[in-house]
Amino acid sequence: MSKDTLHIETLIAQTPKHAGDVCGDVVLCDRDEHATLLVVCDGIGSGIRANIAATLCAARLRTLIQEGLSLRHAVSRVAETMEQAKQDASTYCAFTAARILNDGSMTALSYEIPSPLLFSSQHVEPLPTRSLTVGKALLLETRCLLQPGEAILLVSDGITQAGIGTRFHQAWGVEGVARFLSQHQITRDTMDKLPGNIIQEAIRLGDGGTTDDMSVLLAMCRPSKTITIFTGPPSEPLHDHAVVKRFLDTTGWKTICGGTTARIVSDYLGKPMVLDKTADSLIAPPSHHLEGIDLLTEGALTLNQVYNILDADPETFEEESGVTQLYHFMHTADRVHFIMGGSLNPATLHISFKQRGVLPRATIVPLLADKLRAQGKRVVIEAV
Repeated sequence: MSKDTLHIETLIAQTPKHAGDVCGDVVLCDRDEHATLLVVCDGIGSGIRANIAATLCAARLRTLIQEGLSLRHAVSRVAETMEQAKQDASTYCAFTAARILNDGSMTALSYEIPSPLLFSSQHVEPLPTRSLTVGKALLLETRCLLQPGEAILLVSDGITQAGIGTRFHQAWGVEGVARFLSQHQITRDTMDKLPGNIIQEAIRLGDGGTTDDMSVLLAMCRPSKTITIFTGPPSEPLHDHAVVKRFLDTTGWKTICGGTTARIVSDYLGKPMVLDKTADSLIAPPSHHLEGIDLLTEGALTLNQVYNILDADPETFEEESGVTQLYHFMHTADRVHFIMGGSLNPATLHISFKQRGVLPRATIVPLLADKLRAQGKRVVIEAV
């Protein structure tokens, strides 16, 4: 299975210790081209001060990893800081951080917080851990290879400590959570409710009360949905055929934005482009059909219009066009791969384009990528 065929879908449920208060736990989910980062931080105590400590901890972990540190180095540095913070409880935070690569390889490091559970519809089990000592800090490391249909479950200790002093001499614990899940028939249709159900059971075990903030993060592994958008001819015509072949070999939906780009692909395939005569839009540019391609539209204007409506409610669309079709592909996809040619299109430099606010390909594609990443998509821009 290729490294880009898996997607990590996350479900989160949280409740504060006191109704109406701020939750002292913070949950973070970040995606980039290579992996998904999951963080659960539990600030000491509850309420706003705990939330501030947890927010700072999560932000530091994210920053260190974005700066290029490995998960282990980032977690080690934050754990050492937390050991020092034990002298000043207002900044102390327990946490776990997990990084799942696009092939399903998962590494998690936990600091004074429950380690992950491996979960699927067939089995639930605590994952084996090994201890790592970093200065005075003790970390628990967990590794596994997730398959489609499997998930990891991360919880704060408000969950595992549920029931202590009421129903149990000891707390519910990770093993108790695993037994609870094993006793229920879990299907894909009921998976969405699972984090909330765990919290409700933890509250029930506490005789209807909570002794701490509670957080549950379920990270499910499934086949990724990918769209590849080929826009603009390569900067060197000699590379045309090699780039087209690479485009056609990609998995998932294949779309072309640009007339010249479409003609290059059409010539390579030896198949004609056919104008979509059913489209009747006064706004969107016309679309064409080409065998083997899911969508073929005009270039810069289409990409600009998609950018303008990317945050819009599709219920407000008054017509179906190449623009709205590309919108739907982008929203459905987990991964958006732009193959962007470096050849200059003189038409996009014409004053009429500037008067209409149409940005050239090299400008609009990075802007689209930023919006898509903000929506949780993995985005790759490949310049050719």
